[in-house]
Amino acid sequence: MLEETDGNSVKGFFYLGVALYKMRYYVCAIKAYHKSLDLLLPDTDAQTEYNLGLGYFKMEQYTIAVICFKDCIEKDPKHQYAYNNLCFLYN
Repeated sequence: MLEETDGNSVKGFFYLGVALYKMRYYVCAIKAYHKSLDLLLPDTDAQTEYNLGLGYFKMEQYTIAVICFKDCIEKDPKHQYAYNNLCFLYN
């Protein structure tokens, strides 16, 4: 699916990931979020890291989800949902 996508739109891949996540295509959503992060400058988008963590959480890859939520918090220390999900995973 992603292989057929032309262009290098960061927002396009982000919103593609959101749509795929909502349709429960978690593997494809994760790929879209990674593509979005690949196109960004390092340490620029906390929300993409957060959404990536949600995707890994749904795939039951909890260790990677924790890393994503921590990356999100590092980029945006006020991201309350990342703290909430991180606490849930540690619990």
